[in-house]
Amino acid sequence: MLLCKKLKQLRIKKGLTIKALARLINVSQSTISSWEKGKSTPYLSKLIMIVKTFDVTCRYLLGV
Repeated sequence: MLLCKKLKQLRIKKGLTIKALARLINVSQSTISSWEKGKSTPYLSKLIMIVKTFDVTCRYLLGV
């Protein structure tokens, strides 16, 4: 599964809106939307924040 699909799945499972997740990791809502649509990918610093927010590993999120 791709990062974009995993990110959206994790967000929904945790009950977060795009707006809430954007606030948690300090990015815009459009950035989250872009990641979830696979149009862009998070920088390493944001990837680390995502991993911490959802308590998953980078390996899981990246599909390694």
